[in-house]
Amino acid sequence: LSLKNDMITLGWFNLILQMVALFFVYLLAKKLFGMNTAILAIIFIAFSDNFIQESNYVWHVWFMQPILIVSYYFL
Repeated sequence: LSLKNDMITLGWFNLILQMVALFFVYLLAKKLFGMNTAILAIIFIAFSDNFIQESNYVWHVWFMQPILIVSYYFL
C-alpha cells in the first residue's frame, strides 16, 4: 500500500490540517481578543473563498497555512 501518491489520503491530510488551522485561529483570537471575537474569526475564515478553495485542492503550498497559524499561536 503506497500512500505517497494517493489523492484520497492527501485530501484527508489537507482536511485535517485545515481543521487544525481553524482550531488554532480560535485559540489565538481567544487569547488576544476574547471568546466572541474568536468565534467570529473562525466563522469568517471557515467560510472565506480562499479557505474553501484550499480545502478543495491538494497542493503543497497550502499545507503551510495551518503550520503558519500554529507558529503564530506559539510566539
